[in-house]
Amino acid sequence: MEIIADCIRDELLEAMRQDKLTLPTLPEVALKIREAVNNPRADSHTIADMISNDPAIAARLIRIANSPMVRGDHTITDLKQVVARLGMAYTSNVVTAMTLENMFRAKNRLIDDSLRRVWLDCTDVASLCFALALNYTKLKPDVAVLGGLIHKIGALPLLHFLDSRSELLTDRAALDWLINELHPDIGVKLLTQWNFPLELQTIPAEYQQFERNVPYVDYVDLVSTATWQLRDRNSNWLAHSGDKLKAMERLGLSGTEDWLNNNNCRDDWELAKAMWH
Repeated sequence: MEIIADCIRDELLEAMRQDKLTLPTLPEVALKIREAVNNPRADSHTIADMISNDPAIAARLIRIANSPMVRGDHTITDLKQVVARLGMAYTSNVVTAMTLENMFRAKNRLIDDSLRRVWLDCTDVASLCFALALNYTKLKPDVAVLGGLIHKIGALPLLHFLDSRSELLTDRAALDWLINELHPDIGVKLLTQWNFPLELQTIPAEYQQFERNVPYVDYVDLVSTATWQLRDRNSNWLAHSGDKLKAMERLGLSGTEDWLNNNNCRDDWELAKAMWH
């Protein structure tokens, strides 16, 4: 099985080098809204009209706009008011996050299970990034959520590639090894193609760099800290002390401190997790 996994890795790396790896496109609704947000002529009415074409997304946005997570002072149900309350950029990031979920599906049972486990991991990390941004930084919580969601986005084209070749790999351990080996480089390539902000494009490649040095706290730091806190799911972090994690230093946190239960951080984490259910 190791030989098969090595061969698949080499095939994927060669496909990447030759730009022959098929990369998925963002769902149309997310793509159109992201484009509209960058159009100076667009307003909350324009964005609301676009969202109204997708009742499921509209319903979830209304729920988020009225949740304690946003802290509005009264209940609203009109989509134009929802977009106005959240802001167009925030709305765009939330819509992107919601549409990503439907991409984590596959025909093969093993591949589908792996995609769902990756998505579950990403939503937990994203939710904790939201809480960290609110309680320990001045970074934007909605961007922090998106950063957490895409930290393993490279697993998506990798697993879709294997879904069409499901006879090649039937071992979960080998599949997990391939994801850990290849998702960072594939993730950066995918986010670059999707034209994500530069501050998010490097997250897949940098969030596991223990000694990474930058002058100010950034979204990579949030993802690094969140994945360390959830390290029981990530073998790369198991033997690493939080006290030596530069990201935590920039956040003013300690690996020996129970910071998750400080300053409403856990409450905000739980509020954010409710967005996915």
